[in-house]
Amino acid sequence: MAMIGVDFGSSSVKALALSKRSEHYVVDMVSEVSTPKGCVVDHQLQDIEALTNVLQQVRQDFPFRYKQAATAVSGTNVITKIIYVDTDLSGPELEMHIELEAESLIPFPLDEISLDFEILGINDNNPGKHNVLLSATRTESVTSLAGCLEENDFIPQIVDVAAHALARSHDLYLRLADLQDDSKVVAAIDIGTNMTIFSMLHKGESIYSRVQNFGGENYTRIISEHYTLKRDEAEKMKLAQQLPLDYDIDVLAPYITACIQQIRRNVQLFTNSGTLQKIDMITLSGGSALIMELAQEVESELGITTRVANPFAQFDYAEEVEDKERLIANGPRYMVALGLAMRAF
Repeated sequence: MAMIGVDFGSSSVKALALSKRSEHYVVDMVSEVSTPKGCVVDHQLQDIEALTNVLQQVRQDFPFRYKQAATAVSGTNVITKIIYVDTDLSGPELEMHIELEAESLIPFPLDEISLDFEILGINDNNPGKHNVLLSATRTESVTSLAGCLEENDFIPQIVDVAAHALARSHDLYLRLADLQDDSKVVAAIDIGTNMTIFSMLHKGESIYSRVQNFGGENYTRIISEHYTLKRDEAEKMKLAQQLPLDYDIDVLAPYITACIQQIRRNVQLFTNSGTLQKIDMITLSGGSALIMELAQEVESELGITTRVANPFAQFDYAEEVEDKERLIANGPRYMVALGLAMRAF
């Protein structure tokens, strides 16, 4: 089944279709269209009319046979938590038990939320319990995403959680790079335009996630303030890498320091949560992962092996993909869309 992964970001909508030939992944189609400022805030759709114009452009980039779409909710309206459920529960009994657990954990009325859960496996410390990943978000967030896709000739087949999509694509990167080790905990961190997603992986599954209002927009703000530029001018200079020679000391270094502070804080929050005590590796994605010095500085400051997650160089590409070199170079920016497209398999 052809599936388009659609990532609604605050700076652009990214869409990607993936297939498999034998054991090889093939990028069939890809599209990215910039979104007007304020259209998407905290992964919540704010200006449906403007987004309709964006999605119409995305729709034109995909042949008619690509209609099934997977997208994701994220931000502060999403709650994920691991709960422990007796292994002898199944079917309606299991669902009823999870609803009761959710009612005590989620600060919204149950009739206003959409619930999902995934059984991760047997609890290592208690074989009579399953580890169950509970996810919940406001139903209005799901319906607004699905409705926006439907209005633009997509069929919204799946509404996922962005942290789970990120876990899926980062786990694929680890497998293809021969770095996967089920005994280790990996912090998959996506630094987007306005939001950073932290998703902790263990045995290929997301066991903890958190979002922070921090991202590349902070870098743009530093550039704007330091060089007394308008925000749009600063953004253009950043993207074109046309910054003055002193930018690495006066602009880049403060932003990298801020990134490290955010990562350090969230690593500490995870290790203090009691889920697991240690992080063995960090994998970075999002636009800021393209900053050459960032991974090296994170590894140096935190003492944790750090890699940039980019599996796109190991993919095959359909003839319809016109600029595969650009996609390979910018692969870390497409990791949420990739994780969504992988729901086809």
